[in-house]
Order: sequence, then C-alpha cells, then structure tokens
Amino acid sequence: MNKIENRSDGSIVYQPVKQQNIFDNPDWLKYDYQKDLMMDPEVQPLDPVGKEQLEE
Repeated sequence: MNKIENRSDGSIVYQPVKQQNIFDNPDWLKYDYQKDLMMDPEVQPLDPVGKEQLEE
C-alpha cells in the first residue's frame, strides 16, 4: 500500500506505508484454524450432484 500525495506543482509522490503483520497479534497466535475450518459451512466438503470430476 502506498501513501499518495498531490503537490501544488502538479507532481505526485508515492510513499510506501508499512503495514502491520496481523499474525504478530497475540489473538491470532492463539487462533484455532482447524476448529474454524470444521465449523464454517462454506469450507465443508460437498457431495457431487452432477458430472463433476473428482480427483482420486
């Protein structure tokens, strides 16, 4: 992500903005990814309903 500055002389200055790593947060370090995967219905396996090709 960049900070953009328009100057009065018509020039544009792009400055990089340091972003915080969300995984440095203690709450994320204790987060249970496996539990979330098991509880989230959007990432559960689906049963095929047509002519889907499944990897075996």
